[in-house]
Amino acid sequence: MFYKEFRTDKQIADVVIAYKASYQGVRGFNFVLQSSQKEPSDVSSMIDNWLVSVEKQLENLNDIEFNAISKATEKAICSKPKSLENQSEIFFLKDIVTHQYIFDRIERYREEIQG
Repeated sequence: MFYKEFRTDKQIADVVIAYKASYQGVRGFNFVLQSSQKEPSDVSSMIDNWLVSVEKQLENLNDIEFNAISKATEKAICSKPKSLENQSEIFFLKDIVTHQYIFDRIERYREEIQG
């Protein structure tokens, strides 16, 4: 969504990156946008406005849309890692780097979702 908005639709960004992040156990997202066409303050305002619009979109989801997203999320979480890289990402980024040694985290997520 972020990439599509700023790189494809508005075509104002030279670099667009969005990724999940975790800092001292607090999860979040990082959004990076570099533009040669807009001032940094304008870029910051555009990102803030985009975040507000995404929040409104999420709040206005009907039951069918919400259930579709829920099922897709469940499928993504409950599927086994497809490669060693995916498996190491789960353990390295979510447990070792954050010093939260919950090595059965994925199984716990699966139980919560399916329970």
